[in-house]
Amino acid sequence: MTSRARNLALFLPIWLIALTACVSPVPNEPPDRLIERGKDALEEGKYKRAGEVFIAIKQRHPESLEDEEASFLLAESKRLERYGGASFKAYQDFATRYPNSRYAVAAAEGEYKLGNAYFDKTLRGVLFFKPDPLVGARVLGHMQITFRNHSLADDALMDIGDYFVKDRSWQKAATAFQKLLQEYPRSSHVLRARFQYARTLFEMNQGPDYDERLLLDARRSFRDFVNAVRADGMEVELEEKIQSAGEYQVKIMERLGRKQYRIGRFYERTRNPGAALFYYNFLLTTYPDSKAAKDAARRAKILVDRGVVERPGAPENPPADPAS
Repeated sequence: MTSRARNLALFLPIWLIALTACVSPVPNEPPDRLIERGKDALEEGKYKRAGEVFIAIKQRHPESLEDEEASFLLAESKRLERYGGASFKAYQDFATRYPNSRYAVAAAEGEYKLGNAYFDKTLRGVLFFKPDPLVGARVLGHMQITFRNHSLADDALMDIGDYFVKDRSWQKAATAFQKLLQEYPRSSHVLRARFQYARTLFEMNQGPDYDERLLLDARRSFRDFVNAVRADGMEVELEEKIQSAGEYQVKIMERLGRKQYRIGRFYERTRNPGAALFYYNFLLTTYPDSKAAKDAARRAKILVDRGVVERPGAPENPPADPAS
């Protein structure tokens, strides 16, 4: 053994003894005395020490009257210490053991703050791993379900939806906004949730293989948003959102119109001019202001002028969408 290794071996026990001496054990006191000791530490900003005391109460006196408050305050102390995982686990334990607790309102507020701390990335990481913001959505989801009637429950759903919009997880965002609209129809977030819900339906349909039904739902949802804004007399406050909704509706109309035109062209290529004309006429009737309508009108005129169809009307049995 080298002299350096020898010195290190001699030093380590002394270092460990000194470190242990710095960590004061929790006194073996009655739970009522311990709860006061923990609350004093919490008030002084000694969150780690407070947590140790509350854990001691739960371990030594699980059946005591103080266990309920200690369970809640343990979650609070871990949140203030910025340990997200430990705090969330403590909030879950508290909600399971004391569903009708007098501390429920405060616990809901604390859990709401914890969820947003994940989104704001203000929590401690583990080693070199940073806290996952996705956990924040789980925290807020648990808070909303557990404390459904709390004044922050609708805020939690709105925050979840907004997070998933930023993450471009459109399906999850749509689920959050839809749940808010269904469960909290009087929420102050309703109008914005309506707009965001319609937007997520539109965004889910990017790419060539989009679902026409979802686009129609998005179009209807944007229309419902505008009607709701006007019903509430909020046109001035939400003027930009109304304008944006109109722009989305134009995009939807263009995409739907272009699809009808592609179907018409498909039937032309397969030598079924009657079916092609049906889709061109449908496009001209349903999306007359779309750019595709000009192309459809030109193709329909060519078919009629060439005499490849007897009349421009629709057939008795509309042709199927080849993509269906």
